[in-house]
Amino acid sequence: MIVAWLVLAQRQPFEPALREALFNAVSLFSGTGYGSVDVTAWGPFPFVVLFTIGLIGGCTSSTACSVKVFRYQVLFAAIRAQLRRIHAPSGVFPVRYEGRTLGEDVISAVMVFFTLFFLSFTLLTLALALTGLQTRTAITAAWAAIANIGPAFGPEVGPTGAVDGFPLTAKWLMIAGMLVGRLELISVYVLFTVRFWRA
Repeated sequence: MIVAWLVLAQRQPFEPALREALFNAVSLFSGTGYGSVDVTAWGPFPFVVLFTIGLIGGCTSSTACSVKVFRYQVLFAAIRAQLRRIHAPSGVFPVRYEGRTLGEDVISAVMVFFTLFFLSFTLLTLALALTGLQTRTAITAAWAAIANIGPAFGPEVGPTGAVDGFPLTAKWLMIAGMLVGRLELISVYVLFTVRFWRA
């Protein structure tokens, strides 16, 4: 999709468009942390596609961060089962993942992760905006930190920029966001519960 956009809308030659789009998409999806160009110059469509790729993350057991593909699979399976229950209240519609029926504890853990991920992303975005960063910079910086995907988008936080001009508070917030995202949220947030310290 990005290659088609670059060739048709941006009038770029096919080979460089394919190379740049593939390199940046794979880097975001795998959490490699590399960026070869400022993708915001490509226009709004590639920005949205790459932003979405960064929110998906890698596959199960990979070292990539973000939400990861299997959690989306479980989420969509749970949504499908719930919609079928609404349509046929007497039916039994188990949530399945790779041919196995999932228990409520697994489904609940996935839903908690989604909630914590997007809540953390929102709170980090707001906190970064309060330090004086522009809205787009705050959003993509929070996204890059929580998802641990490397450079964000834009002249300040993209592959052609640096965060050295950020306020010190913003840098510490991004460090905290990276730590929380790298350790997949729940293992960090459990440290702030009273029950953990009583055990």
